[in-house]
Amino acid sequence: DKSGALDRKEAVAFFNDLKKVLAKSTDADVKKQADEANAEDWARKFADADGDGKLTYKEFQRWAEAPGEHVAKKGDSHNDNNKKDDH
Repeated sequence: DKSGALDRKEAVAFFNDLKKVLAKSTDADVKKQADEANAEDWARKFADADGDGKLTYKEFQRWAEAPGEHVAKKGDSHNDNNKKDDH
């Protein structure tokens, strides 16, 4: 749609594709994280930092720079990492 942002559905599809790539890793920790990650939770809790339902480039960049800190695992019901970072 050329909006410059991914909506929730697009963000979840992206994350699921990323999980497939990471699941092929030879690194056991990476494979484990890929297996445990939940795309819907990731999109809701980490990727969409401002809660507007869209993943902007800035939000994606913030996540990509520290992905290990922002992985929603299957069964997570809450997360303390969803604090806004204004820098």
